Amino acid sequence: MLAQLRRRAQIYWRLEGPKFVCAAVWLALVAWWFATNWIRFTNMKGVVALFGYWVPFAKGCANVVMFTSMFLFLLVCRTTLTKLRSVRWLHWVPINKHLVWHRWCAYIFLAASAGHTICHCLGTFPTLANDPRARAALKLPPVSQVYLHFISVPGWTGWALVVLLAALAGTSAVAVRRKRYELFWYTHHLFVPIVALLALHGTAALLGPPQAWKYLAVPVALYAIERMLRVHRASWPVRIQAAAVQADTLELVLDRPPFVTHYVPGQYVFLQVPSISPWQWHPISLTSTDADPFLTVRIKKLGDWSHALTQLVEPALVLEDAEAEADKVDAKFNGGKSVVGTVQPPSRQTTAGTADLDATTLLAAPPAAHLREVSGASTARSSLTVSDASLPDSAAGIKTDGGPPVPVLATPRPMSRYMISATGTVKPLAVGTTVDTARRAQRAALALQSIDVRVDGVFGAPSQDFVDHDHIVFIATGVGATPFLAILKDIERQVLAARAPARRSVLFPTSPTTAAHAPTAPPRRVDFYWLNRDQAGFQWMAAALGAVDRRVLRDVVRVHAFLTGARGGQATLSSFLLWWGLALAKRRGAAGKCLLTGVRDSSVSWGRPHWPTIFRQTAALFPGKKVGVFVCGPKQLAREVYEVVREVAAEVVDDGTVFAFAKENF
Repeated sequence: MLAQLRRRAQIYWRLEGPKFVCAAVWLALVAWWFATNWIRFTNMKGVVALFGYWVPFAKGCANVVMFTSMFLFLLVCRTTLTKLRSVRWLHWVPINKHLVWHRWCAYIFLAASAGHTICHCLGTFPTLANDPRARAALKLPPVSQVYLHFISVPGWTGWALVVLLAALAGTSAVAVRRKRYELFWYTHHLFVPIVALLALHGTAALLGPPQAWKYLAVPVALYAIERMLRVHRASWPVRIQAAAVQADTLELVLDRPPFVTHYVPGQYVFLQVPSISPWQWHPISLTSTDADPFLTVRIKKLGDWSHALTQLVEPALVLEDAEAEADKVDAKFNGGKSVVGTVQPPSRQTTAGTADLDATTLLAAPPAAHLREVSGASTARSSLTVSDASLPDSAAGIKTDGGPPVPVLATPRPMSRYMISATGTVKPLAVGTTVDTARRAQRAALALQSIDVRVDGVFGAPSQDFVDHDHIVFIATGVGATPFLAILKDIERQVLAARAPARRSVLFPTSPTTAAHAPTAPPRRVDFYWLNRDQAGFQWMAAALGAVDRRVLRDVVRVHAFLTGARGGQATLSSFLLWWGLALAKRRGAAGKCLLTGVRDSSVSWGRPHWPTIFRQTAALFPGKKVGVFVCGPKQLAREVYEVVREVAAEVVDDGTVFAFAKENF
């Protein structure tokens, strides 16, 4: 029993020790700051005799308010905190928890503010209004409580602070942040008048000289410098090079601004779209790596801002799809001329539902009646090239900037268009596409790039510490997988570079930052557990994993997808049927491969994972190794996984296996 308790205490200290040390030191400083003012005013002649202990307690609370206000600003200086991550002797400090510390500082700030207000309302102000001796001691004329509360500088500034702090704290609740992030963002900028009121609150110097400026000067100046850096970075307009709406997510490929010189996979940026709001900045994880010449993000359509961004991008995507259609047709023929034609059906018609990703269902040959009669041309030919010279004058084309007139179709009726891929497969294009649409689609790139996006960052995140572990376990729900996708890309680059050392300098260049953070060898193994509710997420995840080299997925990475169907009812039934179909396809139609990743050692399961079994197997496979567990998902999932990690780590502590746990926080 004692040995088991010792092991549990050892693991708990290993996982939580730094946090408790920092918390103990910080709370000791808070207590000391309170005690200094309490002792000072208690010993001040006549204060306790006239005001009782109301004034010492109020002044002690005021000291705590000033002290915690410093940390409220310092803990959101993200650029500074990102730099501090590279300081070795600060590795034991839980910088990953900076937003948690920010919230706890806010709680103590609000509690001390409430204590300060109550003491003045119940003790100081009534005494000043009713006791001539107290007024004489402070050299005040006869005053009423109404004057003290709402006209005097300490009174009206105090009540203004109460109102502003109540609004800021109320909109900082988790429910508000998730559903109305914009409201949370705007009300958080009430810190500007709050700082001004704090500095003004003590200028009456009734019980001592003003102190607020001594506490706020440095942290507010540092925060202001970081905000000015954001303004400077926002002066660089970033264009959207490509975009895709996949299920309930929006993927953007952005220009890489010049100030993003290096970054580590797993980090994040802030995005702003001035046409939606010139004030809102939203934290988004990067899915690209430092080796990429661009920045890629994936945004879940949740909330007003993300829906507005999707609505802004979608019209350009319609044109982009039409442009891609025209490009595929033009690429088949010399000269890059616009082509509208018919093809004979292939001898073997492809069918829907095959595992071949290039297979397409052939519906019908395009009706020749939908094409204008062109002299000397026959619709029975395998293709029909329409040039400007072959059209009569009445069929004037559409003029475009820098290009010849584009011919139009004879009728506006829908038409099935076909193209021939490089492999010879006949593919139908979108029904209803006209040559006019294809020509207009040449402006798609300009339409997409005209959307102005601003970037601030890059900022540190917990998952960037994946390089410190031999075995990595990623756990994510839904779009929470985005930081881990960037890490998978970086691991892919490391694995391929390690297999071709002679060509590394040419084919696999490594940036200085990536080289500094990368281990001497790629991780031995990565287990990626992805929990998803419906088919929508399955679609974009399959596309994302499809870009990862199959050799890396086979040798290093194991992907384990779980279709949870947690919402019940029809959603649960749909997810079960989807899993059942995937299981049948894996057994019978896909040579035993997972359709999500295309490799054998990955799987798709229905239901929720049993974490104790998973981590015990992990500990058995990697005895004496460092296992890093990274979670990006709901707080309930993180708490559940953390409890299991702590329990399993206590069981295998004698084997030398070390577990580390981290949760993403923005």
